[in-house]
Amino acid sequence: NMNDFVAQLNQQGSSGYMYKSDAIFPGASDIRSVYVKDNSRSDQFSYKAVSPVGVTAQAFSTELNTQGAAGYRYLGPQIDSKGQIFSLYAKRNDSVTYQYQIISLNMPSSAADNAGLQKLLTDKGAQGWFMRGTEGLGSMGSTFVDVYEKSSAQSGAIEYKVESGPTSSALQTQLTNMNANAANGFFFLSQFGTADGKFSNISVKNSVWMIHPLAGVSFP
Repeated sequence: NMNDFVAQLNQQGSSGYMYKSDAIFPGASDIRSVYVKDNSRSDQFSYKAVSPVGVTAQAFSTELNTQGAAGYRYLGPQIDSKGQIFSLYAKRNDSVTYQYQIISLNMPSSAADNAGLQKLLTDKGAQGWFMRGTEGLGSMGSTFVDVYEKSSAQSGAIEYKVESGPTSSALQTQLTNMNANAANGFFFLSQFGTADGKFSNISVKNSVWMIHPLAGVSFP
């Protein structure tokens, strides 16, 4: 349940281990929580679960910014084995705080097309906002919001590269493109759908900290 999970998180966090994600192994009966530790640092982490989750944009914004002001970074929505939904937050033993911006949407997509998404993210990045994605709030996720985050440790603008997502290109072609962007300092963040039914690849540069399974052991 939620309380047991948070107790485990805090036990590992006090020893310098950061929660990365859960992993499900073949047969779906072997489920593990994966923790990582950077032995070159003296980090400690504390975790907090908030339930119930705000079901309106205003309530969700209040929740995120209250926790962020106290140094807790939003890790995302979670659900336990009893069906309880909660927001998970992590705090490192430093003085960094976080601000959040919640933008209500009329549909699941925040941009009409690839060009619209590039403009939106360029404008947000110029102000130091990191894209956390779109979330559904309320019953059956019926209220959609975009979530942006700004860390007090962020220095300068965040750059975004938005490219048309491949529909059927080979894995090697996608990998070659990712590495070409990486050579210029752009980390592949995710694919993102736009209102025209297409997908765009989003890469990011100069974000102080990433939320991504491949972003390494440093927080997060």
